[in-house]
This record gives sequence, C-alpha cells and structure tokens, in this order.
Amino acid sequence: MMRYRTAGAEPGRYRFTLLLSVLALATLWPPPAARADQLRNVHPGEELPPLDAAGLDGQPVKSADAANKVLVLVYLSARQKQSEEALASAHRVTSNLGNPSVKLLFISADASEADYFRQLRDRVMAHEPFALDDSRSYYGKLGLIVFPTTVVTDKAGKLRHVLASWTRDYEYHLELCCRQALGEFDEAELTKRLENRPLEKDDRRARADRHRAVAAILREKGMPDGAIAELEQALTADPGNADAALDLAGILVGQGKFDAAEKRVQEVLTTQPSHHASKLLLGLVQLKRDRLDEAETLLKEALAMNPDPLRAHYYLGQLYERKGDFRLAAEHYREALKRSLKER
Repeated sequence: MMRYRTAGAEPGRYRFTLLLSVLALATLWPPPAARADQLRNVHPGEELPPLDAAGLDGQPVKSADAANKVLVLVYLSARQKQSEEALASAHRVTSNLGNPSVKLLFISADASEADYFRQLRDRVMAHEPFALDDSRSYYGKLGLIVFPTTVVTDKAGKLRHVLASWTRDYEYHLELCCRQALGEFDEAELTKRLENRPLEKDDRRARADRHRAVAAILREKGMPDGAIAELEQALTADPGNADAALDLAGILVGQGKFDAAEKRVQEVLTTQPSHHASKLLLGLVQLKRDRLDEAETLLKEALAMNPDPLRAHYYLGQLYERKGDFRLAAEHYREALKRSLKER
C-alpha cells in the first residue's frame, strides 16, 4: 500500500484548502450523535417522580391517584401524527383491558395547544386525565428523548416499560406491557411474545423506519450507543434494510470502528452491487484507513453515480490533499462548498 506525504505544499494554498475543508465539514455526515426506549433520569425498577400538575379540564392531575395501580403515562407533542395515534391507541388498549387496576394519564408540555388537545380527545372519545407540563419540569425529571413516549409502572409505582414513539404494533406491545406489569407473566415471557409475533413485510419495514427515525434523534442528541441499539433493532425487524445498515455503518465510522463499518457496507453491496451510497461510504472507510488508491476508485465511482456529490467532492478533496495534489484538492473542496451553500 502506497502512502503519501504532503511535503512541499505552498502555505497559502494549504490554508485555502483547509478553510474550504472546515466550511464544508459543517454539513457532512456523520453528524454528532441512552436508548430511546429508556428514560435518561429514571431507570427500570426506580419509582417515577410524583406528578402534580394542572389539568386540561381545570382539575389537578396527580400520579398519586394511581397509587396501587399500574400507571400508563403517555407524554405527547401537539400536532404530531404519532402523538395523535398514541393517544387513541393507549385509550383503546386500556379500555379493552377493562381492568380497574390500570390507570391511564396523558401529559404534554404544549399548554398553549390546550384547545387542540381538547378537540383531539373529543374526536377519539379519550377523556382520561390530561396534565399540562407547562414548565417542562416533569419532562426534565423523566429525561425524555422522543415524542410520544409511553411509560408503564407496576403497582408500586416503579418503572417497568418505556415505549418510544408509535408504530403499528404499539397496541399489541402496550397491552403486553400492561399485562406483565399486572403480574400475569414475567419479563422472559413478555420478550418471547414480542419476538414471536409474526410481521408482514410492510410491518417489518415500518418498524425498521421507526427505529431509524429514533436513531437519528439520538445521534443529534449525542447518544451514538443508543442510536446503534435502535439501528440493530431495525435490522432485526427488517434484516435486508440497506438504509438501516448504512446508518449503522456511518456511526461506526465516526467511532473509528472501520472493520465493523466495512462489514455492514459489504452486506449491502453483496445483494446490491451498484448501491451508490454504499460505495460512497466504503470509499470513506478506505480514506480513513489511509488506503488512498482504493478510496479514490470508490469515491470516483460514487461521484459518477451522483447520489451525493457534496460528500463525494469533499472526501475527494481530503484524499487529494493527503496525496499532495493541492490543485485537485482545491477543485473538489470548491465543488463541495458550492453545493453546501446551495443546500442551505
């Protein structure tokens, strides 16, 4: 493997290419990255903080009203489709259970949207207590990550389950969590029932997309390990999901785990040899390893396919700078910067 040095560079030209590099880098993948099915500030087996807040109907809403009951607490966001689905689904699940030992509460920090929530509840006939967390204090006490988030406690008020977001198997999942919290079966049986439920192809894709969306949020919040866990769940639900595999590979590259990243990319290329995003990412892996000739071939192929010219130009700029070809490096940096400014 040939290695290159950058000796002999003109200082002014080097500073120019470096400036372009920094400017372009601000837009490039992977972005900076607790699992979403966990709370950051309350761990399984710990008691939920007491809730005492103003209610949507003018009456105070207190978690103490759920003493010695399984509490299902659904934290919602206004004018979000998934939150609307979670409200309706949680109402259906708890109503169908018909168990007085299960208490459902809704809560949101969007107090200014009180009229919207009243109309939503009327539409689906879900009139369980609804708390307004106007100061977001309860949000902070729980350490929420995504909306909606559904929390299930046992009868002692201790955290048992967290359901992040909403998907089409939400009702099935929530019902099992409630029944487990009621003591009908143990955690092992719960896991078995969740894993053994057959999924249609569309359901697999929908579940994987849900985990990918949560992973993206976790990356933005600087939680790469949580994002990895979500993407692994996405690939468990939909093993052939190329997008999830590449999302995972991108995080692994950022962590310097190049062998693991390459393995994920090669899995995609095995079934889709011309997958352009895979070639681009594999080119980045080889660039990070300082395998410049291999990286150059892959990045040029990716650029010719034109899936993401901004990143392809940027990585080629890095590559040619390492090779000492500052003219080509500057050309590619200029193209990356030009495309970056167009996308803003």
